[in-house]
Amino acid sequence: MDGSVAAALEQGRCVIVPTPQAGARLRLAWARRQIHSGRDVWSSPDILTWEAWLAREWQRSVDPAHPAARLRVLNRAQERRLWSDALQELEQGFPDGGLLRMHAPALRRTAQRARQYLLVPPHTALTTEEQLLWRALWRVEQRAEEGSAIILGLATPATLAALSAPAPLLAGVTHLTPLQARLGELLWPEQPLLAAPDEPFPEAPQMWRAQDADEEIRA
Repeated sequence: MDGSVAAALEQGRCVIVPTPQAGARLRLAWARRQIHSGRDVWSSPDILTWEAWLAREWQRSVDPAHPAARLRVLNRAQERRLWSDALQELEQGFPDGGLLRMHAPALRRTAQRARQYLLVPPHTALTTEEQLLWRALWRVEQRAEEGSAIILGLATPATLAALSAPAPLLAGVTHLTPLQARLGELLWPEQPLLAAPDEPFPEAPQMWRAQDADEEIRA
């Protein structure tokens, strides 16, 4: 466990991990650390994925004066239904349109990733797949707006600026996404969000060639 992560958990700071599996490994490492320190009981560490942290803090710390605070937050099932309905509306405009709804989960994940990297539709000609993504995203957000709802995974930095949560620490990643970096500038300008590994990775890969299988196994 990196020192910056351990220090954050000791202070009660939330640590954000890329996957639930990474969270389970970090909790196990934390438990081993407590046992090694001679403790019999300890507080559960605050370890969440970005999506879980965002959902919790939106309910817990959103500024009630912000216009977005009045919006209804869609859960995952409602969001999936919204994507399916939006794709159903677009099916007639695409070849083999009857298959579009099958791609709702993949398009949802791609749209969330696009928002994490603050991507916008390009002005040049798009491929059929890109057109589908941006048209579906536009329709999903339009339908959410019509229902006075918000999808947190698609929220912009301006919307997420309504949070008043303490700064989390992101571990298990080498860089912040543009959305996370922008949110850090808006909410926590003086506090770093990215955990610093105790031993930074070398600038260039270190190549090594084994002479035989036994040497490779030993290495």
